[in-house]
Amino acid sequence: MSGLSPKLPLSSNYVDGKFTLISDISELVGQNLKNLILTIPGERIMNPLFGVGLKRFLFEMNDLSVQARISGIIGEQVATYMPFVAVDDVIYSDENSHVVNIELHYSVDGFEESEILNIPLS
Repeated sequence: MSGLSPKLPLSSNYVDGKFTLISDISELVGQNLKNLILTIPGERIMNPLFGVGLKRFLFEMNDLSVQARISGIIGEQVATYMPFVAVDDVIYSDENSHVVNIELHYSVDGFEESEILNIPLS
């Protein structure tokens, strides 16, 4: 058993133990960042301020003011809970009227490459 954290969503893997484990730091940071963005404030026990709550914006207008608000909240939450991550850019694409794709470009202190996290909001 050699891993840093269970991979979400949980899946059985008897090679790692009971569950599949993440053994790569960059993959773990991506999973934790996705959880931070999708967690609704108040949802995490004992930490009511944790989370961006992206799905709260599901029925908001897709305009520049809402996008700026989301980007600001992402920046604040990442600075508070994951200070080793630098958010380089947040790109919003509206390919059709039912899905808004958020592409988060970020880099991790100590790693040369930047990463991209795609979150479709539908």
